[in-house]
Amino acid sequence: MTLYARGPKYRGLLHDAESSNEQQQFQWGYGSTISPHYVDVPGIPYRIAQYAPTVRGVAVPHRFDPANDCDGYFMSFRFESNNNCYNYACNIASNSFAQPGRKHGFMFPPKSATSLEKAGRLVTKAAELDGLVYVGKSISEDVKTHAQAGEKGHYVALLIAIEDVTASFKNVKLVAQSCGYIIAKAFDDHFRGDLHWVRCDDPKDFASWSQKDGRDAVTNFDFAGHKIIDPSKSNWTANGEGSILQAEEFSIVYEFYGFFFVPADRVDII
Repeated sequence: MTLYARGPKYRGLLHDAESSNEQQQFQWGYGSTISPHYVDVPGIPYRIAQYAPTVRGVAVPHRFDPANDCDGYFMSFRFESNNNCYNYACNIASNSFAQPGRKHGFMFPPKSATSLEKAGRLVTKAAELDGLVYVGKSISEDVKTHAQAGEKGHYVALLIAIEDVTASFKNVKLVAQSCGYIIAKAFDDHFRGDLHWVRCDDPKDFASWSQKDGRDAVTNFDFAGHKIIDPSKSNWTANGEGSILQAEEFSIVYEFYGFFFVPADRVDII
């Protein structure tokens, strides 16, 4: 039995560092370990932990059905904690906490999220390397117009939280020392930005969306508990993103950036 210590929860990990790949492995509580397979990608300076082979879902999600998406890999009895919002949005369970562009050697440079536009351009570049296509800012004008071409695939929305130097993780250095276990881990000293993806489950009217909140469960509600009809207008404020080891908590506001198209069978992520 191993004691795991969980650091700050990230949904999509806008900043990319070796420690980012490792954070997914830390959780509070006792449990047995699962040994991953490690994947080497040219251009990525660390080995990527993959906890099961990649499973792809249906080409065009047409309803909210997390129990059957990717053979149930987004559920807690399988690999929920090893797939994030980007996995769920693409409907690809890579079981590696996928990062935009990482499959193709892209890493976000330092200070990637100092503004919404800067971060948006970088994430767009990374997502396009994976095969996604930027569509625009509006469902009624951009998404519906793009859909008229009839290409097989589905739509997702990108949300970005910019860097906040006032949100400190300095207290999370020695993350556990109890019952004879000591796990030392130095996390980022402040919140360096994050991203979140939301998936469309309605290929006709584009009025039903869902999301996977980091390591947590899939839901068709926004962060305020409302059904997601249009992610550009939903509530994406997350409160309490700190750690149980520090007294300070802080809230994060994810801002809508744009809509993307996920072409069927032409996206590759890890």
